[in-house]
Amino acid sequence: MEIGFDLPQRFPEFKSLGKDFSGMRLAFDLDTSDPKEHLITELSQGTINGQPGFIMDMIVRSTQGNCPEWEIETISAWLESAHEIHRHAFNTLINPAFARTFQ
Repeated sequence: MEIGFDLPQRFPEFKSLGKDFSGMRLAFDLDTSDPKEHLITELSQGTINGQPGFIMDMIVRSTQGNCPEWEIETISAWLESAHEIHRHAFNTLINPAFARTFQ
C-alpha cells in the first residue's frame, strides 16, 4: 500500500506497556456525495497466504435519509456509484506494482 505509519520508538518503552503489539488498525472516514454519506476504510494486521500483512476493508454507507428507495433501478444506481468509489479507492491506495498483479 501507499500508506504507512509507525509509532515513536519511545512509546512502547514506558514501564506499564508491553513490548509486543497484538495488532494495529488504522481507520478513516470520508464524506461521499454520490452515493451520499461515507466511505469507511480500515487497515488491520492479518495473515495473507501464511505471511503477515495488512487487510483493507472498505465500506460505502448511506444511512436513513440518504438510502435509495427500495426499487431495483435506484438500488442498482446506488450500487454502481458505491462500486466506482471502491474502484477509485483501491486504485489509488494500493501500491501500483501490487495492483498490476490483479490484471
